[in-house]
Amino acid sequence: MEPTEPLLVRVLAGNSVTGATIFAYLDIADTIPLRQLHPAVAGAVADVPWCDKETRVHDVVRWRAALPACSGGINAERLACTGTSAGGTGWCHGP
Repeated sequence: MEPTEPLLVRVLAGNSVTGATIFAYLDIADTIPLRQLHPAVAGAVADVPWCDKETRVHDVVRWRAALPACSGGINAERLACTGTSAGGTGWCHGP
C-alpha cells in the first residue's frame, strides 16, 4: 500500500536526521508555509531550535506557542534581543 502523505511530509517529519538537515538550510520565515503543509510537519518545525535575530516578534505569546523550541528573536515592543545565537539568523543549537 502506497503512503498517503506527500513526499515532502515524509522527508521533513518522517526522518529526524533528514528533517534536521533540511531545516538547517531554512530560516524562520519558512516556518509559516511549512506549518500549514501538514500537522506532522508543524510538529517537526516546532521542535527546531530556531534562532533568528532579525525577525521582529509582535506577539510573543503566539510566537512561543507556534515555535516553543525557538531560542531567539527580537521583541518588537521592547526592541531587545532575547535568546542566544550561534551565528546570527537561522539554525542554532539552543542557549
